[in-house]
Amino acid sequence: MADHDHSPLPPSADVTVERVEIRKLRLPVLESLDAAHGRTAGPDRELTVVALYGANGETGWGECAALATTGYWHETASSVFETLAGLIGDLAGRTPADLTDPTIVPGLDPDHRPMAAAALEMAALDLAGKTDGYPLSEWLGSSRTSVPAGAAVGLGPADTVAERVIGLAGEGYRRVKVKIEPVTATTVVSAVADRLADLFGVDAAGRLRGFELHVDANGAYPGGSSGESVDAPALEELVGLARRGVQAIEQPFAVDDEVAAAALRSALIDANLPTLVMADEAAHSVASARAVFAAGAVDGVVIKPSRLGGLVAARRAIRSLAADGAAVAVGGMVESALGRHSLAAVASLDGVSVTGDLSPARRWLRDDPWPDVGTVDIDETLHVLVPTAPGVAPPPDPDKIVHFTVDQVSAGR
Repeated sequence: MADHDHSPLPPSADVTVERVEIRKLRLPVLESLDAAHGRTAGPDRELTVVALYGANGETGWGECAALATTGYWHETASSVFETLAGLIGDLAGRTPADLTDPTIVPGLDPDHRPMAAAALEMAALDLAGKTDGYPLSEWLGSSRTSVPAGAAVGLGPADTVAERVIGLAGEGYRRVKVKIEPVTATTVVSAVADRLADLFGVDAAGRLRGFELHVDANGAYPGGSSGESVDAPALEELVGLARRGVQAIEQPFAVDDEVAAAALRSALIDANLPTLVMADEAAHSVASARAVFAAGAVDGVVIKPSRLGGLVAARRAIRSLAADGAAVAVGGMVESALGRHSLAAVASLDGVSVTGDLSPARRWLRDDPWPDVGTVDIDETLHVLVPTAPGVAPPPDPDKIVHFTVDQVSAGR
């Protein structure tokens, strides 16, 4: 079940929403991201966005991070468009304060459609922030001005992946996550680790100096559940990756396979390896994220606001997990710069202790209606600046919004 934590918005957030637009965009992709569950993006990134036009002349925008296919989650960009298009008649005439609570919107079940709810909530928070003049990070409770950037590299030949990682290191990234799958993982990680060791060196324990190498299997490894024995070759391969300097292994097993994840944690501890086991797909709500950590199956959780139902739920998850003692990272899903602004704000919250997939949208997108997040080099490490403009992000280029729109519905005046 989704968890709902509604912080009060200021009185000006009671401005009436006069017009609502639901748009499906198709943005040109510069670089795709292949994973064990499928391609994150092909030649174009389909995105559904929401625009709330306030009676005061301000506009709030929200982005749904759902992918084009169901490999990662059952919601897609198209299904969310259809969901929100079917509800649009109930959205006009409400206030941002109303729309940050998806449970009051008839037909929108945040437990089953969290990504649709997240898009609507983001638009409401953007409109409220622009109306009252405060940035999202301030409303969420952040005090940081920047966060370390993190990048992800998709599946591919070992030499190609290693070259991409080294290129990102040259751009200032000091944390890169490599997508892996069984059979090829050892070859790929060995190639990457060797190149990084030449560049950064290793300590006495063989760990990379000044660089974090993470891997993400997206649940591709066979494990054990319901009392079955854990796949020994899978554990051996994953522990071997840790010996090569991998500092975090994300979602190695199926979402419901806590047996195998706990066995991997035990094997890493027995080998005296500090590598973290992190949940991603298994964390589909605040409650499930806390439960998988409490079960001893993981060291921490990757928080994806869209998967949890929005920014408020993400904040609640970060606070709860950090209080539980869990490691916490914030992850992305090839968002536009609108979504990347929101991720930067969430990643700047206290309790986020592990660098996640936080890079500018221009790493993936050839063109984008929204101005991208800013970056700064701090001690030879690339950082993403926490946005300070009112709302979630600066307004998009209106001509580009029109150009990239492939479907649209509207209601109101």
